[in-house]
Amino acid sequence: MLSPPRHSDGFASLSWNWTVRVSRAPNEAPAGYAGGGSLILLRTPDGWRVIHTDAWIT
Repeated sequence: MLSPPRHSDGFASLSWNWTVRVSRAPNEAPAGYAGGGSLILLRTPDGWRVIHTDAWIT
């Protein structure tokens, strides 16, 4: 899922996350994992620059 971009005073941020669920045999618990990330951008005279990134996975 991609969250709506946010912006204020020359900064913008984006974030996203995802999940995966894997079916298994009837006698086993389902497996899964998730992850996501974000980045912060700064508007400069030359265009947008990435100033921070973050990512995670379980």
